[in-house]
Amino acid sequence: CFDRYGCISVLTGTGVFLTAHTSTGCVFGATGIGRKGKPAAQVSQEAADQLIKSVKEMGCVDEFLQDQVWSYG
Repeated sequence: CFDRYGCISVLTGTGVFLTAHTSTGCVFGATGIGRKGKPAAQVSQEAADQLIKSVKEMGCVDEFLQDQVWSYG
């Protein structure tokens, strides 16, 4: 199956991965996953909302990394 640009399309849907890097060295990530019939703009908005939420919570990692980080002290 070829898309309008001549590329081979295996799946129907979209996906986006966003990152934010802070001046203090923190890195946040967020994803938006699409499916057939879901507008790409909605997928992007969901990822952006998730990223903004993570940054506003003032942590140094997003909610999905919190339980995977070890602190050595």
